[in-house]
Amino acid sequence: MRYGTSVTITVSRVAGAVTLLSTSPGWVAENGAFSGLVVTLTIGIALFSLGATYMWVEFLGTGAMIITIAIATFVFKNVDNEVMQGMIVVAAGLAVWAGTSIADCRIHSRKTSA
Repeated sequence: MRYGTSVTITVSRVAGAVTLLSTSPGWVAENGAFSGLVVTLTIGIALFSLGATYMWVEFLGTGAMIITIAIATFVFKNVDNEVMQGMIVVAAGLAVWAGTSIADCRIHSRKTSA
């Protein structure tokens, strides 16, 4: 693969990831309570899985952020207790961070063992 082709593919993946990231809060807000959360989480998990499988860092980070944004938006709209909101968002953030750390370790172990 030539250098120019690789840069073009990476730029297009980043542009797509930024587009999905910038529209994700609207999906949760417009589609109603639970259905918007399910759609947005599905897209976030798919991006996260693609990023972890093919070692595409731009999809890995974007998927993690979409998952966190979807959960936070849903919780802030539907849970009335502020302490509970904070606990749920922190727990979701820690879970996403743990998944990202595990995927990052896999990426680094593949690069060093090859």
